[in-house]
Formats: sequence, structure tokens, C-alpha cells
Amino acid sequence: MNKKLMMFFGLLLAFALLFSVVGCGGDTAEPPADEETVDEEPADEEPADEEPAEVVELTFAHPFPATHHHHVDIIVPFVEEIMEKSEGRIVINLHPGGSITTGTSAVDDVTTGAVDMVWTIQGYTAGRFPMTEMIEFFDHFNSGEEATRTIWGLLEQNEEFQEEYSAFKVFNFYTGDVSDVYTSNKAIQGPADLEGVALRSASPMVDKSLARFGATTAGMPMPDAYDNIERGVVDGLATGASAIPTYRLNEVLQYGTEGMNLYVSPMLMCMSWDAWNKLTPEDQELFETIGGEALSIKSAQYYDELHQVGLDAMEADGMEIYYLTPEDKAAFAELASPVVEDYIVEMTEKGYNAQEFYDQLISIRDGLR
Repeated sequence: MNKKLMMFFGLLLAFALLFSVVGCGGDTAEPPADEETVDEEPADEEPADEEPAEVVELTFAHPFPATHHHHVDIIVPFVEEIMEKSEGRIVINLHPGGSITTGTSAVDDVTTGAVDMVWTIQGYTAGRFPMTEMIEFFDHFNSGEEATRTIWGLLEQNEEFQEEYSAFKVFNFYTGDVSDVYTSNKAIQGPADLEGVALRSASPMVDKSLARFGATTAGMPMPDAYDNIERGVVDGLATGASAIPTYRLNEVLQYGTEGMNLYVSPMLMCMSWDAWNKLTPEDQELFETIGGEALSIKSAQYYDELHQVGLDAMEADGMEIYYLTPEDKAAFAELASPVVEDYIVEMTEKGYNAQEFYDQLISIRDGLR
């Protein structure tokens, strides 16, 4: 066989083997119709980076010392709870002691947004809260809690009262414990004992009642009371028993009168609308839930409990506490009664629905008794 013929048969054999391989491979190109195919899972995709929550930083200032019981036991826990439950979205920086705002400037500072949050006493800004001053009428409440529940009823029912607090967001509105008179040089057992006695007073309404008893009054921040009593500038002060050990006033006082129920002092924790509007709806709801009426009642109950603590501290320190008899109290009440009618007439002449507000106040209070 010649070479050309051998090459021809070799090529034929090679082609035959090639087609045989391709044909066998074709049998596995597609799966049988009765078998399921399993799709391969796609590779995990990288998660998109989440936008970090915007942090709202707020300044909370007030004129009272950092050792004050309300700062330690109400404000600090409230702030810590807000920051914890906001999961870092809210940061609140506390500035007690009057370093940023004072008692007389706090309301203006929060209204203008110069300070985000404040705690203050409405009585420090005379005339700013005329309807609220009726809460301070002589012997109208038996406890801070009763007064506070009345306040929240009025906030719900009375538009003029609501308007008084429309310049900022209120998240705590309560009163302290019932207040009496404490002196350094004489016991007060009846109205005659107050004739000519000079007392530190909390507000113009308290001044009106004390003037009916013959006392003179001086307005000053509570932290200044100690020095002024010690130096004889005033003979004592009108306040709740809860405040006496807080400011160490039992060191410069000798006498206390219990049961007068001279007044309760409205107090306020609030936030500027600018600060409020920076919060997300979720965080606004957080303030409403943790603050509001529940926090207010808690604050008032706390002061009521401290009232007895204050009395115990005074007696342990050697102060003499006189407990008024019903006859003693009636003598004070008779002298103080014209203050109510005179103030209602005064506010009515200024265009307020003062009688309607007062009637609501009494109705709500009596409904709690």
C-alpha cells in the first residue's frame, strides 16, 4: 500500500473517533425532562451603608445647685432615660447652678431659644403667668400632688391657661409641697406674731397673703436665703419644709410653723420650640411618654414625701415646730380671704376670664377630694 493510501485511511479513522466523542458528549448537554434543576444561589451582595442617625444635642440649664434634690432625683434620671431610650440620637448637657440662666431670665431664655431646656419657678417672673398665680392662693391645696393634678386638669380644659404656656414646649409642670413660715428669732403661732416680721417670699401672690398678716417681704433667689437670714437682712422665709435641709437653712433657723398651707409653688421644666422641632416624631413621642403629666405627678409626690423628711431634719437639729390648731388656721384664713376676690377683680379688669378659671380650679380640685 502506498503512502498516499495509508494517509487517507488514517484521516478517515481520526474523523470517526472525533464524531464518536462529540456524540457521546451530546447525551449530557441537557438534563432529562423529568429531573428538577436547582438554581444556584447568587453570591451575597454587600449591604448598602446605612445613614447614621442625626444626633440632636441640647442644653438643659437651671438656676438651682447641682445638689438640689430635684436636680439629683428628678432631672438627672429623666435626662439619662431620654438619652438611653433615644439610643444616642439625643444628647442633653446639664448646666445647673445659674451658670447659663438665672431664675428671672430662664423663661425668656427658653422662649427665645437661647437655652434649649430649663427648669424654673414661675413666681420668679412676676406678671408673666397671671392665671398660674391663682394656684398660689392661701390654703387652696392640701398637697403638691393635689395641686399638680388640678393644674393638668386646667391645661386640658382652659384655653387661656394653655395660651399662658404656648411660647415653649412644657414637659413637666407641677408644684412643690405645701409651704409654711420658718423664722430665726420668734415662733409664729398666729397672725399677730407675723406683724413686722421680714420674710423671703417666693412670688407676688405670696407677698399679698403675707402682707395681710402684717409681714414684710423680700424677693430673692433661694440660694441667697441662707446668707440673708444669717446676716439678719430677713427674719426667715416662706417655703416648703422640703427645701429647708436642701439649703441647710436649719443651721440659721430656730422656729417653724406647720399646717398653715400658705401656698404651693408652681414649677416648670420646658423646651424651646426650636429645640422641639429638631427632634424626630419618634423622639418627640419619647419626651411625651417619659415626661408630661406622669413626670409632673411623680415630681409632686416626691416633694410631698420630702415634706416630712424636712420636718424630721428640722426637729432633729433642735428647731421648734409649732403645729397650728384649727382655730389658729381659721384666723389666718379669715385675713387672707380678700386676696382671692381682689385678684379675680384685678384680672377681670385686665380682660381675663378670671372667675371662670377660678371656678374650674375649684371644681377640679374638689373632684380630687
